Order: sequence, then structure tokens, then C-alpha cells
Amino acid sequence: TQSTWESLRRRMESETRAEDSELLSFLEGKSYSNSRKRRDPPEINYETEEKKKEDLFDARASFATTYGLIKLMREGKDAPVDVEGPGLLMNDTEVELQERKFHLLAALIISAQTRDGTTAAAMMRLKKWGLTIAKAAETDEETIRELLSDVNFRNNKAKYIVSLAKIVRTKYNGIVPSTLEELIKLPGVGPKIALLQLQLAENTVSGIAVDTHVHRISQRIGWVKNAQMPEQTRKELESFVPKEYWAEINHLLVGFGQTHCQPLRPKCGTCLTKDYCETGRKFVEPIQPKTKRSKKTDS
Repeated sequence: TQSTWESLRRRMESETRAEDSELLSFLEGKSYSNSRKRRDPPEINYETEEKKKEDLFDARASFATTYGLIKLMREGKDAPVDVEGPGLLMNDTEVELQERKFHLLAALIISAQTRDGTTAAAMMRLKKWGLTIAKAAETDEETIRELLSDVNFRNNKAKYIVSLAKIVRTKYNGIVPSTLEELIKLPGVGPKIALLQLQLAENTVSGIAVDTHVHRISQRIGWVKNAQMPEQTRKELESFVPKEYWAEINHLLVGFGQTHCQPLRPKCGTCLTKDYCETGRKFVEPIQPKTKRSKKTDS
């Protein structure tokens, strides 16, 4: 009947207006005003299980295990730092104690961004020349610079050694300073050198000495994150590494960096720590190319 069609038409117009209102609210970023409830699509988590495990991994929690494995790999003591490192100068008992300490301090200055073999060779030339506190204080920088012929930044290092000798002779009466506060005031001596000098010459552990190897390896393993400078790494390490490790961690990691965890091609595939190291956990064995078999020829 006509009334039935009229009722149907009004209902359709009402539903159309409601849908238009709903669409307009959606486009304007408003909530729906009618009684219809909008169902949100189910939230999809695209993280893989491996990614979740990676996020949960905490390298610091396994520090003792990782450290023990590094010690195991370093048992051979065959790294350059073991056979040519500056610390060996303190074993030369033919040299008077204060002169030995001065030799050590000079070698630590020379060793900055310089290979242990190069540093050892330069120290041999200096000792053959007759390096002492008094002689270095009286010589000119050019003489020392020539003896450091193959050392990186030799100009600055020669200047530091001469200045250092003059300060030790005049201000400290020939006695090499034995406190952190005094050492870091000397020319060319930063926290790393001062901490190593105290440890090797005075048997005093005042902190963790961080060089490029320690800085690099600590970040690769995941012990330290987002540290731009070695001093930042030192503070991070000292915040969680037990003090009983402080004395040997520098020597241990330097040798590990020289033989295993090198700057460009770390040996992650054969490293015992790879399951406890953020970098090692991401390591994928390279696919070896297939070799073609040579056809046998009938004789």
C-alpha cells in the first residue's frame, strides 16, 4: 500500500543520513554519534620470536661467563701486548727503579694509537741512546723526535717526553708521580695512561684503563652502549664490573682485540663468546661456494 511504501522510504532515508553522518565523523576524526559500534581490527604484532629474544638479551647479566671465556681464549698469551707491551719495561731490573717508571711512562705516551711492536722498537732506540730523566730533560725535542721516527704523532710525543722529564726532575726531584691526581696533570698523560702507570709501576688499581680495544670490544659485546669516548666507556664499565676484574681487564681485552676481536674482521665464527655477545649473536656463517668436481678421464 502507499503508506507501507512511504514508511519504507522514510526508514531508508534515515539510515542513509546516519551512514553519511558516520562517514563525516570518521573523516573529521570524531567518534561515531549513532548507536552502531565500530570494531577495531585486531592488533598485529610483527615482531618475530628471534627479535623478542634479542630484546631480552642482557650482555651485562652474563659478564662473568663472557669474561671467563675471553680468559680461556687468552691462555696462550701470544698477543703483541703479551710479548712487546710497555708493561714489560718494569721487569728490567738492570735499570734503576725511578728510571724504569720513567721509561714506562714514556712508553705509554708513545703507545697511543701506535702498535706495540713499533712502541717496543722505539723504546729500544731510546734506551740505547741512554734515556734517563736527567738526559731527556737536557736534550732537545728534535733528538727525541728522530728516535721516534716511525711512531704516530711523534712531534707531540717528543715534546711530551722532554717536558715530562723536566717536570719530574725539577718539581718532583727525580721521583715519578705516584698518584692519579698528579699524573693526569703531566703533559701527554690522560686517564688511561695514568691508570696504567699506577697499576704497572705502583701496583695500585684506581680504575679501568680504557683504550681503543677496550672501548670497541665493550660496545661490540653489549656491556656498554652509545658511548662516544673512552672516558664514557670507563665510567660505564666501572659502574657494574666487580673491582676484582679491574686490574687485568685492560691487558686481557687488548690482547683479545689484537688476536680475535680485531677492528675490521673479528673472528666471530670461532669466538667462544658469540652466544653471549650482541655482535656474535647476529653472526651468520658465510656460505662456502661449491667446488666443481673434475671429471675423471679414462687412461
